[in-house]
Amino acid sequence: MLRLARPEDPGFVRALCASPGNARLLDPPGAGEIGDALADDLLFIWEEGGAPVGFALMVEWVPAVNSIRAFAVAPGGGAALPRGTPRASLRRARRLSHRA
Repeated sequence: MLRLARPEDPGFVRALCASPGNARLLDPPGAGEIGDALADDLLFIWEEGGAPVGFALMVEWVPAVNSIRAFAVAPGGGAALPRGTPRASLRRARRLSHRA
């Protein structure tokens, strides 16, 4: 299940970004980036069995134009995260893009 992040989720996101499998692929979030995304409803958490297994960090380029800045899943989890994220973010966006 994909949901908006809650105040208790930033630690999970930071830990998943810093995990050995992800640290070499993801730029570390900037100072305040996760908190800002949480406050702006641009951070999503993927849960399986009630536990977080992945995240998607969105960025708003201009009003109503969002893209995925980063996403990651824990090993063995979150298979549907990439499919679920764009649908959830469309609540505010008319167009989505992705960074290659």
